[in-house]
Amino acid sequence: MKPTARARPSALRAYFFAGCSSAKVGACFERGLTIIESALVLLVLGLLFAGAVLGQNLISNGQARHVIAAHDGQRAAILAFQDRFRSLPGDYADAVTNIPRVQYSGNGNGRVESNAAPFAPNGVAAEDILAWDHLSKAHFIQGAYEFNAIPSAATLPRNRYGGFVDLAYDTAYATTSGTAPQHHTLKTGNQIPAELLAQVDQKIDDGAALTGSFRFSEYARSGSAPLAPGSGGACVNGSGRWDTTAPALSMNCGAASLL
Repeated sequence: MKPTARARPSALRAYFFAGCSSAKVGACFERGLTIIESALVLLVLGLLFAGAVLGQNLISNGQARHVIAAHDGQRAAILAFQDRFRSLPGDYADAVTNIPRVQYSGNGNGRVESNAAPFAPNGVAAEDILAWDHLSKAHFIQGAYEFNAIPSAATLPRNRYGGFVDLAYDTAYATTSGTAPQHHTLKTGNQIPAELLAQVDQKIDDGAALTGSFRFSEYARSGSAPLAPGSGGACVNGSGRWDTTAPALSMNCGAASLL
C-alpha cells in the first residue's frame, strides 16, 4: 500500500534529520533551527544593504535635482531679464532709471565684466556682482542682493555647499584644447563633489566635462579653486570625464553653463 502524502517526509525534514536517531533528535532539531536562523539573518542583511543602496541613490538624485533646479532657475532669470530689458543684468546701462531701488548701472557694452570701464555717474567695475542686484530688484530671482564691490552672501548667491555663483564674460570654463575663448557663463561655484556634477552633466548635457554646454570650471571666488583636469585629485580625469572612480573623489569641483 502506497504511503499517503501526509506520511511522506518533506525534503527539508529529511535534510535536517538525516542520520538522526531518536536519541539525537533534539540536537538535530537545533541544527535545523540554526540553518534557518542563518538564512533569515542573511536575508535581513541583504534587505538592509539593498535599502541602504537605494536610500543613498535617492539622496544623491535629490542633491543632483537641487543643483539642476537652482542652476536652471538662475539661467532662466538671466535670459528673461535680457528679453525684457534688451541687456544683460549687471551690464544694463539704464538700470537706475528703469528698475526701482537700483543705484548702479553697467556700461552697456554687451559684456558682464569683473573689471569693466564704469559708465558715469552710476557705473561700477564689478558688473558680475552688480548682476545679482539687478536680478533681485527686478524680481527675477528670489532673495535680496545689494551691490557691494566686496563679495559676500548679501551681494551674491551661494550654492548649497558654500561656493559663490557667478555670471561673467570670461574664460573660466574648460575646453578640450585647454584654451577657452571669452564667453558669458553661469557658474555653479566651487565646493561641489565631482560625483554630483557628473550626475548633473548626465541629466542635462552630454556627460562630458570638457564639451557641451555644461562644463568643468576652475572658478572660485573664495576658498581653494578646483584642480586642473588630469592632475592628481582633480575633478576631471585625463580623458576629459568627471572622475568618479578615483580612490579619493574630489569634493571641490565647479561647473559652468555657456550662455
